[in-house]
Amino acid sequence: MMKSSLRGYTSKVVHDLLWAMASPHLLSEEMGVLPASMADDVLAQPSTLAWLAALDADPAPLVAFLFQKRRDANSLALGVYYAGLLEYWLRFCPAWRVESLAVGQQLVCNEKHAMQTVGQLKFVFRQAGAQPMHWEASIKYFLLCHGPPYQLEHFVGPHLGENLAWRAIEIERKLSMSKGEAVRRWMAAHFELPQASMAPTSYMVLKGALFYPLTALSSTYDIRNIPLCTGLAVDHRRGWWTSAPASDLPRTTCSKHAFAILPKMRWLAPVVAFRDKDGSLYLPSDDRMGLDRVDLLSVHQLLTHLAAHFDTSENAVLVAEVDGSGDEVSRGFVMDPRFDPSPLMANALRYKRRKSKDAAGGREYEQRRGMTGDGVRLKHDVPSAKKRQLQLHDLPSTPRELLLALQQHLVAHSFTYATIKAALMSYLQAAEIMHGRLVDCVIALVQGSDDSKDTLRMGHLVLEAYSAMRTTKNEAASALRLEAFLHAQLDVRERWWCIRLCVKAMGLLGASVDNPNKHPIERLQTAVQVLVAAAHPRWNAAAVDLCALYRLPRTDEAAMDMLSAMLDHADYYNAEAFFDAQVTLDSTGERTSRLVGCIATRHALPTKIARRRGDLAASCRPIESTRRRPRCRPFDAQALRAQLQPAIERALDAVHLVDTPDAFWALHAHLERLGRDGRQHVIGVDCEWRPRQHADETASDDERVQVLQLAVPDAVYVLDTMALDAAGQHNGLLLMEALCSMLFSSPSLLLVGFCFAGDVQKLRATYTSVMDRVCPYTTNCLELRKLALLRLPTESAAPTWGLATLASACLGLAMEKDQQCSDWSVRPLTRAQIEYAALDAVAVRLLALFFVADLLTLRSDAGLLASAPVTMPARLLRRLLIREDRRDLVPFLQESHVVAALTALHLSFTVQDAASVVPRSAIVKTVAFAVTSEATAYIAVVLELEKPSTRRHLPTRWASTPATSRSRPTRCVV
Repeated sequence: MMKSSLRGYTSKVVHDLLWAMASPHLLSEEMGVLPASMADDVLAQPSTLAWLAALDADPAPLVAFLFQKRRDANSLALGVYYAGLLEYWLRFCPAWRVESLAVGQQLVCNEKHAMQTVGQLKFVFRQAGAQPMHWEASIKYFLLCHGPPYQLEHFVGPHLGENLAWRAIEIERKLSMSKGEAVRRWMAAHFELPQASMAPTSYMVLKGALFYPLTALSSTYDIRNIPLCTGLAVDHRRGWWTSAPASDLPRTTCSKHAFAILPKMRWLAPVVAFRDKDGSLYLPSDDRMGLDRVDLLSVHQLLTHLAAHFDTSENAVLVAEVDGSGDEVSRGFVMDPRFDPSPLMANALRYKRRKSKDAAGGREYEQRRGMTGDGVRLKHDVPSAKKRQLQLHDLPSTPRELLLALQQHLVAHSFTYATIKAALMSYLQAAEIMHGRLVDCVIALVQGSDDSKDTLRMGHLVLEAYSAMRTTKNEAASALRLEAFLHAQLDVRERWWCIRLCVKAMGLLGASVDNPNKHPIERLQTAVQVLVAAAHPRWNAAAVDLCALYRLPRTDEAAMDMLSAMLDHADYYNAEAFFDAQVTLDSTGERTSRLVGCIATRHALPTKIARRRGDLAASCRPIESTRRRPRCRPFDAQALRAQLQPAIERALDAVHLVDTPDAFWALHAHLERLGRDGRQHVIGVDCEWRPRQHADETASDDERVQVLQLAVPDAVYVLDTMALDAAGQHNGLLLMEALCSMLFSSPSLLLVGFCFAGDVQKLRATYTSVMDRVCPYTTNCLELRKLALLRLPTESAAPTWGLATLASACLGLAMEKDQQCSDWSVRPLTRAQIEYAALDAVAVRLLALFFVADLLTLRSDAGLLASAPVTMPARLLRRLLIREDRRDLVPFLQESHVVAALTALHLSFTVQDAASVVPRSAIVKTVAFAVTSEATAYIAVVLELEKPSTRRHLPTRWASTPATSRSRPTRCVV
């Protein structure tokens, strides 16, 4: 029946989809597997057959859905592939009538190991009008490695990972977890049903095949006659296996049959071979699934291949035996001759994946530890039981022993973080001198522990406990004692890890920074220099903390050297922290000016840091330069907000969820109308994807775009990209690919986003082929943050504002961010998610209009502003374009770039060494000659800000030097 049903479809992925639901289980229904009748009823429905036929005609939606599950661009694990096929059945097959599907809800232990993940609820859903249902799913292959009578533990995985008895116990364990109180409570909330009415039904979907030893058979067909053992399904899929193919295969197979070596992505449904023009059989390639063509082999060709394979590898090989009509008649594993399953056959065992190899056997095995449903809870649940408290009388009394005991609890998750902190607070309060005990704890922790994350966590927990109760009475003596201890650690490199911890503790104790305890400043300065010379971000951070505590360095030259060293090693985070600390300590502004100059000369400085330091750089420029600097035209914020007020008030009046082809084409038509009118329109854009904390174990590290929002004049569209990708193709493109092609290629659509480069890169990663073809680099994507910084007053705090702050300050628009980190992969999207997503895009668009509104020419009707087309000057557009690549962010032209440009323009020019024009003390970074008009030639000189004297000398020295022609007057712009 299975073969005949597969013959009705041509697509390989649809074969696998049908097989995932229709194939028999390995175990009998008494073992908790899904009853065959449930699947049979769905498969017999006309709506299911029509759905499968449509997918066979165009499998692109199914393929796109499956490839979302990839861990990287090239691989799709077999288990992930199989689980994805089942999920597709539940999400999209009309006959299942599934509501509120939840996938991969992780479970953690409820007691001692409170954060230890012990499993997950693979699929939880509800059919229309029925009780909730819970499915677990696995695809497994086992080899019988024992003669009759045999039991489940005698079936061993081909990679020696587990045996069938272990899997059966695992099924029972997983299914029992859905019966616990915490899980029932979560289901009641998820399905919006009374908890008392919860009666979930749990099933295991366990598919795959069992393989029997070929050595004892006379033909590969005889596998059908092997008797069953207790627990196996009568109709389970069968195969054969051998570790002696040279003797077994010629004896048991027909000489006219051919063999296909199957990659893992062909392990599910039976294969169907085709005959080539030369009469040979082959399995066709599948470009969508990334499968190459497989040419079938004769038995002798197969044996030659196997011999070469096992010379270099121990991995099992799965082969399919195919008859002359192209149908698969059997399949089997060929094992390495050294294959030894005996260690796995004594009990219900599996390989200890997280343990080191055993010296004798090379592998260790373990039994499943029991776990009941009441012993687990959802990972993000709060335990309903009252938390246990740590009593001081149950803990050691000395600081070192107490901290060691608490650290063990912290690592093992025996108690919550808050409980351990409360115990520390009690311990500190019980001391006669609380700040003295704090110092005792810090010293004991450093002396009794090593450099580890757990030690540092414990140390900071001690400081948190003290900070929650601290007083300022008579802490000086304790601060001096800790200071003396800290200085002793500076000479011991193995103790550098404690510097920041001690500095933070000294800060809590109010340590004096003006008169260090009998330690000369020179020694501290030397210690800081040694830390920075180690050229490691961790020690740079320690040096920054010491400098902030002791007001170091004491000279401008030393400060410049420290900042330069950090920048030289691209440690921008600590360089910025050091800069900020120095600015705080600088009372005259002279050091700040020099440090700004040091930063300004760094070509590769990240844009965010350069932008954050832009206001200080401006404040350090000479007054003359500031007067000449062109200013942005001021605008009346109150008046502009009033013009936009009608649009702000009705921001969410026209929100359209786009999750069907009909809704998509309505949006497409709207965008086409905007693109045809010959004017530019601002489109607010934002994307959402699943946050890392919601990703399950099968999720890719690089999450795809789940939702795309577009705010257009008078409407906002929220696109469910997963649903649209699953809806099929149009002219060879997915619907979202067609949309990206239109959006990023139209000069009439100005796409505006906040921190937009990240969204564009995420879209590029999700729809790579179209994005790279249509816009290898973007030409109509504008950064709202750049626009805000151009238009807002320089004295404002705008560089630190996020989108919500900008919207509140400029538009008076409140934006709740509680949905920002929700799980955007769960369907259906909630109303709160849709409104949050829509408001993000609307805010971006309205803010863009707010900042350019005074550049527009409008009729007197103020209500037109929100829907008005714009005409932006090309110069402004260039300044607002996003940059996706760090390499595009180099702020200065190199001399070679200038020479190449002038050569291409056939302009005459002279390149001179700065040393021949100005003294060596004047460092000229870039000199560019460019003709900007017929009457005047300009020389542009970019200087280090610390060399102001050169500004007086350069004009006179360069005035006599022709830039392009002696007949043209020359101006030097510094």
